[in-house]
Amino acid sequence: MKIVGTSGISILLAGQVMMRHDPTIYLKDSELVNHHSAVLHFKTDDISRFLNIPFKQVVIEKAISFEGKLYTESDLAFQNMYSYKVTGRVINRSIKNINSEVRYIAPDNLFELMTIGLNIKLGCDLEHELFSNNGEEPILSYVKMPDVMRTLDYPNQPPFEFHPVYTTNTEILKPYVDVYQTIYYPGNEKYYRVSITKNKLIVEYIKEPLSEEEYSEDVFRILENDFRIDFSSSRCNLGNIVYNKMPVGKMVPIDEGIRKKFIYELTDKYNIWSFGRNGTWKSIRLDDLYHDLMKIDKMIRSSSKYELNLERK
Repeated sequence: MKIVGTSGISILLAGQVMMRHDPTIYLKDSELVNHHSAVLHFKTDDISRFLNIPFKQVVIEKAISFEGKLYTESDLAFQNMYSYKVTGRVINRSIKNINSEVRYIAPDNLFELMTIGLNIKLGCDLEHELFSNNGEEPILSYVKMPDVMRTLDYPNQPPFEFHPVYTTNTEILKPYVDVYQTIYYPGNEKYYRVSITKNKLIVEYIKEPLSEEEYSEDVFRILENDFRIDFSSSRCNLGNIVYNKMPVGKMVPIDEGIRKKFIYELTDKYNIWSFGRNGTWKSIRLDDLYHDLMKIDKMIRSSSKYELNLERK
């Protein structure tokens, strides 16, 4: 089995779930890179139990910051403002529910742990890997849907809109901090969500900070004004602030009928099984991706032709 796409946790998860099929992962990247730098937490411990990697159960507390005030309840105005800010559309977003919730936090080295046992090839031509076998074996595709449509010269391609996301990550070294908190920003700030995960501060931007000085000032202002952690004392300090860009951070949904029809036709005509946010052009959590992959595995194994191929190996 081939798994084709770009480097990331999603494609590694696919490799782990499909391990029984002896997969080879073909990546466009010249090196294996974890592009995910935003908050990474899970609604359930299903992936933890599957991988046999302990996740930490925590309770995440949430709030909304607007015009200098903190709110512990969301409303339609906040929801619509936030959605338009991050996507340019008014659609459902996570800000609509800011109740405290149980989440499962993965260890910092999850990405490295998930590479164990996988056969990974780098610097690959994704178009060649997707269409070179004439559908003789199943291929899992994490290639961006618009790229696959262009390759096939697919008729009536919809406009694919997306926005990059920029993040800064740092550790709060002093004072001692061990909390799990998220604040949403539906207003005019460049950043839209800020989280503390234990003692790690993650600031997520919808607009690129202009300079290191600007996002450093943002970090201190957010900590002091919103989280009320005073950094005026010389005894308080942060680690290095690491900046990162995610090119496809927020994607705008396309017509659902077109999306599903294309996914079906890829599988029916080419034995290509699309998965993940890139392959299906849908923002989904890793929890949901895991269950999607389990369903794909079941459907592939139900094919008598593919079972025969497995028996011959």
